[in-house]
Amino acid sequence: MNQTKPIKVLIVEDQYLISLQLSHTLRSWSPSISIIIADNGTEGLLKTRQIKPDLIITDLAMPKMDGYEMVKAIRQEQNSKSIPIIGISASDPADVRASAFRTLCDDYLNKPFYQREVLEKVNALLSRTESIS
Repeated sequence: MNQTKPIKVLIVEDQYLISLQLSHTLRSWSPSISIIIADNGTEGLLKTRQIKPDLIITDLAMPKMDGYEMVKAIRQEQNSKSIPIIGISASDPADVRASAFRTLCDDYLNKPFYQREVLEKVNALLSRTESIS
């Protein structure tokens, strides 16, 4: 990555240990990365509007507003619809809601996931975004 400003990543996940794992993984890739945490979709949508992150990593199943509803709302907003989003879920891929969630996201990870998978997807999406701008 050839970034002059710190990369802002919003992690939307209701399980603290998964948020922590993702944060550590991302900081191992780029120590200057700015990580913002939200623990439900309502908070994630609000933080997306406030900070306009460079990337969002979100879980599907969360309280208040799930990942599907949050991503759907983000995709409908002019200022945020192009933010790359990685969806994560332990849901059965045959589940209709999980399938719809996958189509709204730019990429997807099944739980449990490996550090290498996260970094490959983050790097690919941020590189693609950088080449467009």
